Amino acid sequence: LGELPRAIELYEQSLAIERETNNRPGQADTLNNLGAVYQALGELPRAIELYEQSLAIKRETNNRPGQADTLNNLGVAYEKTGDPERAIQLYEESLAICREVGRHSAEVNALYNLAGLYRKKGDFARAIDYYRDSLHRRAASWTKMKTDRERAALLQNMQNTAKGLETALLQDGQVESALLEADVWRARGL
Repeated sequence: LGELPRAIELYEQSLAIERETNNRPGQADTLNNLGAVYQALGELPRAIELYEQSLAIKRETNNRPGQADTLNNLGVAYEKTGDPERAIQLYEESLAICREVGRHSAEVNALYNLAGLYRKKGDFARAIDYYRDSLHRRAASWTKMKTDRERAALLQNMQNTAKGLETALLQDGQVESALLEADVWRARGL
């Protein structure tokens, strides 16, 4: 947290230059990054404001992949503010764009985020579907990982997703399925 105020200062300087030079894509990226810093500081209203500004520019410039990323970030922020319905809308919009433009990594994040929200809401069938979809898509990306660091991050994400799936199955009373799913993913190296 000690470096976050410095990050804000540097992003603000960058934003001033991007505005001066009318670099709209740069402005959108910097606003998104500033939003992430404010979110990390727990200043969610400010983070949402910055994400919204970023999204507006990304829509104006037709940056569909960037829109998907910012929509997902907005979803996380709204989820943290206690507005799961708005978060679901944002994640669903992000997911649709990810599928439209083939943005795999953002797609699995949106699926995971949707699964978690639906599990919290008690909609276990939807949560289970989203967790499974996320897991299978993550597993399919294994061969695309080029470094040990990327593979380690993927395994960590898969482990978290498998745990979410197991929890949703248990909460739904599907004990046998939960045990089977856990065994399948452990056998795959998790």
